[in-house]
Amino acid sequence: MTSTVMTVLGPIPASELGPTLPHEHLFIDLMAYVDELARFQQSAILDDGIGLSNLADIRANPYGNRLNCILNDVDLASRELERFLAAGGRTLVDVTNKDIGSNPAGLREVALRTGANIVAGIGHYVNFAQNGDVAARDVEEVAELLVDQIQNGLAGTDIRPGIIGEIGTTFPLHPNEEKSLRASARAHLRTGLPITVHVHPPTRSGHVVLDVLESEGVDLSRVVLGHLDAALAHSDIEFDEAVEYHRSLAARGAFLEYDLCGNSGFFTDGANSWWLPSDRERCKAISRLADSGYLEQMLISQDVGHKHYLAEFGGWGYSHVLTEFPAMLQTFGLDAAAHDQITRKNPARMLTGMVLDERADAVAGHQTAP
Repeated sequence: MTSTVMTVLGPIPASELGPTLPHEHLFIDLMAYVDELARFQQSAILDDGIGLSNLADIRANPYGNRLNCILNDVDLASRELERFLAAGGRTLVDVTNKDIGSNPAGLREVALRTGANIVAGIGHYVNFAQNGDVAARDVEEVAELLVDQIQNGLAGTDIRPGIIGEIGTTFPLHPNEEKSLRASARAHLRTGLPITVHVHPPTRSGHVVLDVLESEGVDLSRVVLGHLDAALAHSDIEFDEAVEYHRSLAARGAFLEYDLCGNSGFFTDGANSWWLPSDRERCKAISRLADSGYLEQMLISQDVGHKHYLAEFGGWGYSHVLTEFPAMLQTFGLDAAAHDQITRKNPARMLTGMVLDERADAVAGHQTAP
């Protein structure tokens, strides 16, 4: 446990984190998905630009447009992040790993321009997107590479990550994904950084992930299970069953992350199809989980990873969970203090393993709460 968090500009006290987005992407390259899904479907908009004339088509098929799947513009990232800061936000956790276009230098530049706290991630993604580093090494070798970068810097820089992940998993768990998980667990045990996991949205494989990490000796209270909100709309179970699934994960100590906020509707990738819930369903589930005593394990974010999610391209941007969620949560009996717990206190504990000092907590809340 530590009272500081490593950002791309260096360590800061946990009390300075303020409202925090625990799962976002300022920079990302999802061309691996474009190539993978091209095996199942043809896209008429693959090489088009992005504008009002084709925005509906892009929303319906996000991976069917190359430009939509790449975020690599420092100016655009800075402008979008300014909206989050204007809404009262302070910290963004960029969980883009090496396999999907991490850009440590770009994160540092955005942090310098905006004044935001930015935490960088490290690790490996799902098997079909991995760059070969995992397949070519055993678990211990992968872990040693992670530890070296955590201690000395990412991609030949002195910029150090503050979280391990997002670690990609699918179901059934591919051997290279299990190797990556185990290596992440060992790096966590040596460095203390928390682990955040991409749980494939069409699946309910959270317990599989926790079983692997627990077998490596990880304290599951330092683990974040991402994309769990997708299960609220799985067509083979009822809403109450999905909430019970989340209760069972929370009972093991893990953080439950609803990080697709703002996103809803039907999604298909050619191989799988699934629904995403509405924000109403997300807030209803959070209320149910709070009633069960798990409010302190809830995290929310938007997982911005496409251009059409950005405000400048007609999306909700990075500020949605700060601007829209307080009122939506209130309709289910969760007040401003509950929203503050989810967006400020919980991320701080997730990143450090510690509850904020009460005096510092009060000062930070007065200074940064939206």
